[in-house]
Amino acid sequence: MTLLIDLLLEGTADTGNQFRAKLADWLRIDRTFSDLSGVKLMWEELAQWLDMRVMHGAPFRRLVLPDPRSWHHIGYTRRLSFPNRADVRAVAQVLANVPERDLDNPVTVIQAAAQLEGRRSISVGLKDAYDDFVQSYYSQRRAIADHRFWRLVAQARTVGTKPRLLAALDIGLTADEEHEFRVMRVPTDDVHVHWALSAALRDKILTASTNLGSAVGRGLLFFRQVGLGRWTAEPDLAKCCDRVLVAFDDRFTNLIRERLGTVTRDGQWKLTVDPVDAIKVATELRMCGIMVDGSVQLFRPMASDGVRVHGAWLGLPGFLPSIDADTDKLRVIPERNDVAEVRITMAGNIRLVSDTPVAGAYLVEPHLLQRESRPPWRLRLQFVDRAAPHLKLGGARQNLSLLEDWSTMGPARVASNLPCNVGWARSQNSMEWLLEALYASGANGWDESDLVDLVRRADPETNLAPWRTLRMLQEGGVIESRLRHGWKGRVWTLVPPRIVVSWTDNIPIALAEGALCFHTLEAFELAITGMGGMPFRIPGAARWSVPVTGAVGVDPGTLASRLGWALVEQTEAPSSAPLALVKTDRIAENYKIAFTWCWLERRFKAFGATEGGVRLAQLSHPAATDHDVYRVECGGKRWHFFSRQAAIVCAHSVARVPLFAFVDDRIEVMARDGGLPDKLATALRRRRLASSGFTDDSYEYPATVEDAAWLAGLLPGCVVGTPTLTEPSTGEVLSRSRRSRGALRVQWREGRLTL
Repeated sequence: MTLLIDLLLEGTADTGNQFRAKLADWLRIDRTFSDLSGVKLMWEELAQWLDMRVMHGAPFRRLVLPDPRSWHHIGYTRRLSFPNRADVRAVAQVLANVPERDLDNPVTVIQAAAQLEGRRSISVGLKDAYDDFVQSYYSQRRAIADHRFWRLVAQARTVGTKPRLLAALDIGLTADEEHEFRVMRVPTDDVHVHWALSAALRDKILTASTNLGSAVGRGLLFFRQVGLGRWTAEPDLAKCCDRVLVAFDDRFTNLIRERLGTVTRDGQWKLTVDPVDAIKVATELRMCGIMVDGSVQLFRPMASDGVRVHGAWLGLPGFLPSIDADTDKLRVIPERNDVAEVRITMAGNIRLVSDTPVAGAYLVEPHLLQRESRPPWRLRLQFVDRAAPHLKLGGARQNLSLLEDWSTMGPARVASNLPCNVGWARSQNSMEWLLEALYASGANGWDESDLVDLVRRADPETNLAPWRTLRMLQEGGVIESRLRHGWKGRVWTLVPPRIVVSWTDNIPIALAEGALCFHTLEAFELAITGMGGMPFRIPGAARWSVPVTGAVGVDPGTLASRLGWALVEQTEAPSSAPLALVKTDRIAENYKIAFTWCWLERRFKAFGATEGGVRLAQLSHPAATDHDVYRVECGGKRWHFFSRQAAIVCAHSVARVPLFAFVDDRIEVMARDGGLPDKLATALRRRRLASSGFTDDSYEYPATVEDAAWLAGLLPGCVVGTPTLTEPSTGEVLSRSRRSRGALRVQWREGRLTL
């Protein structure tokens, strides 16, 4: 209440800004106050009470009381109350004479605000804030955009003006290492996706923004790295402290020439291919006269690039946030001594790292410089070591159509082979932490570039093979791929948890499928134990493989009801017809060939692909307003697919080039790209109760001889290494050919009919 009185009440002409006079005016009494020591005692008791709460682990912040100096009774209030109405009005008056273009210049603002020192109407808080800001700025502190004085300047600038429109421009990478440009309105989720830089820079959200619009008009933008393969635009190079990508207009081409390395052209804009050190960029631009030495812009110290859990940060190794600061000389101080150690590392940016999960509150602040009595900024970060269960998995992405590889033939009963001596076991930590981070960040799904950035952080192996990791997670039943509406590309969503009923020797098995976090796994285990059953969790044979979770000895329907999950008694079985791949009727006329399958390297290439009798091409819409189409051509016939996996399988089957090899107890993928169609991979996982996965450069599916023979019949010509089986009869050959809808042709070889 004392802060309210000092901040919001106006003093009269006679009393000025005196606290005691405003207190009497607020109480509507005519008297003076000589003893207000109770105000001092209340502040000190509040600080002690908060200290006690923090010591007991409660989520409170400490109260750091300022030095009251000569005001022994009201000193705390007067020095904490800032800014009041008179302060805002006074700063607005002195800034009124400063040109708009100079209001972002800290030196100009400091010089303009110096005339406030002689005014009696301003508060002590304003005087202290101004002095502290001047000292911090000239001590080379730049992460002080949240300094109390600079916040007052921002508030004073808005007096009588319209609110600012902010936008963001990010660059991401697709599965084919193409650039994807995303324009967003801040702080809403309104996202426009473009496949050309020039188109993104013409977006009205960007051109009308107050933070990036002028930079676009000026013809010079800088992109700082905010993740692996992800960059965000900044109008000023001062905000970029490491490597940057530079975009510039044609009018600067003759000045820049080859100073910044190789560039790609897009309309009237050029973008550097390789990131360049920010210091070198500043030097080169000053030498060619594009940029002049000016004041360094201020920015806010902040934590970013982490996973949020209801206001806290997920504290799992690999997924801790990075820090935007003006120095790498930082210290991380835990509020409690019995928590995990958090360190600072410089790997492209300032990142927090830990070898073990982190939970609790930590303070991040810069080391003090000479003449600094306290740090100019401090971040308080709250960490949790597990995700919170989502009440529902929804959002706009959940309503998009699924991208499917293989067709289905109706509901069927699931049969599984339950291994002996199953129990409850954990996968290796990195795999478990990745699953938890996916669950925590995936309530509304992801654009593919965001998901790729997330999985790359789990481990060096997932960093080198992010799309292989996505396939592993999709085949493990954790995430599913959907076609983006109105734009090319994919989005990903979490699979809602459900109980799938499987059978082994007429004994029901309750399989827990979908995205699960530590909390839901604990609830599942407790529910099974309470019902007298036996839960199991089987890690995959490969290092990167999703564990299979389930239970025996319980009624699946009762379990699903108790957990509040969906019950699936019969699943959509994959079609038993050979090559029952999901095709599209889009023939992709007038599309351009973006990539061609190289049969030598077994992957898509933009140039120099070694082609064979069967051609596989990725076709892109010229305006990038529709999805890529994959075309398989052979002997005058064409097949078109939206699914990359389906197209690769089709091309190998038509060309009779093996894509999979059965070795011992597994099926290995022989190409650098491709895998089993989605429905077949899911059916194989439920059969064996083991997920696909990868280690180093090998991707494999646990399988038996019967599984290999089953897949060889569905994917003719794609599977090698299966034991010699009985030759199919003439009737079986003709039946398979008819059911393939023309994908398989009957041939006469060595006196018999074959496919």
